[in-house]
Amino acid sequence: METYKAWDYETRIKQVLGKLKIHNFDQKVENLSGGQLKRVALANVLITEPELLILDEPTNHLDLEMVEWLEEFLARSKMALLMVTHDRYFLDRVCSEVRSKAYEWCVILD
Repeated sequence: METYKAWDYETRIKQVLGKLKIHNFDQKVENLSGGQLKRVALANVLITEPELLILDEPTNHLDLEMVEWLEEFLARSKMALLMVTHDRYFLDRVCSEVRSKAYEWCVILD
């Protein structure tokens, strides 16, 4: 249980969903709006803490408060991050290295 951080898993789930303004935990997924579905999917991947996180336009469907929280979350994270976004301000605040070609993308190196 300790290896998988299972003791606080439910608390972490509720915290991340709450920061993404999903508060009705009993609501069926089929009744969520498109934006809510995107935020639930984002929460799912953030909670699972993969070694490599690939995000396509992660700030879509997020208000300013949620974007600021996501910036802080990703900046503190140990996950490697590959991201496509047009939000240059978000990239600058989250990434330690940004390379630009046809699209903006970012690499966080430890």
